[in-house]
Amino acid sequence: MTRPAPGAEQPHPPSRMSGESDVRLDDDLLDFHEIEGEGFDLEARAGLRRVAGIRTDLEDVSEVEYRALRLERVVLMGVYGYGDAIGAQNSLTELQALAETAGCEVLEGLAQRREKP
Repeated sequence: MTRPAPGAEQPHPPSRMSGESDVRLDDDLLDFHEIEGEGFDLEARAGLRRVAGIRTDLEDVSEVEYRALRLERVVLMGVYGYGDAIGAQNSLTELQALAETAGCEVLEGLAQRREKP
């Protein structure tokens, strides 16, 4: 174990009873923060955020939530011709994957066979 050189500053052990913090801030860092905010008052900076004609985030979120509620549960329908039942099933499976990717819950998938379109 090495001993500190004579006259070197000894670190202070943390004291939880004294209520003092061991955090030391660099003077250059403190000067930077003082210069950073100089000349700008809070109201002027907040005023830059207001732009006429732009919808608020709350309105956008409400619209997205409403659309999510409308699209939440779906029933898939497919129509196929004579002898193409396997293709119709594959098509419904692909459509189900797309609907789930869009955030929908697929309740049922139905296929109808028609001889004429």
